[in-house]
Amino acid sequence: MERIEVLKTYKIFIGGQFPRTESGRYYPLKLKNNMTVNVSLSSRKDFRNAVVAARGAFSVWSSRAAFNRGQILYRIAEMLEGRKEQFLEELQQLGYTAAKAKKEIENILLALKKAQHELNQVFVEVGVGAKEDKSNQA
Repeated sequence: MERIEVLKTYKIFIGGQFPRTESGRYYPLKLKNNMTVNVSLSSRKDFRNAVVAARGAFSVWSSRAAFNRGQILYRIAEMLEGRKEQFLEELQQLGYTAAKAKKEIENILLALKKAQHELNQVFVEVGVGAKEDKSNQA
């Protein structure tokens, strides 16, 4: 029996979830390596829902202390570092060369670590105690 290939479907991410698009539509995207993936086709309502979720998340993020935001960014960098091989493979499947994929991941990690460092500097300069931030720990 011939194996049926299951195409990867890139979904939308809104408010911490991967909801189905309102339209339920997707389109096939042929990659440089002749692989085909499905990409969700978002509607205006999906876009509006994403904006509403982002606005809500911004106020929650802004209410966290700088130290806590730095901890969250550091944790994201740790998770990315731990799954680096998977992300490298994903990028290569999308048509990146191995060197370009590696550089992309390194740039993301560097940006996360720089942002985390800057937030820690704000924490030190403002002089807010870590005890005050325990309620918002990630």
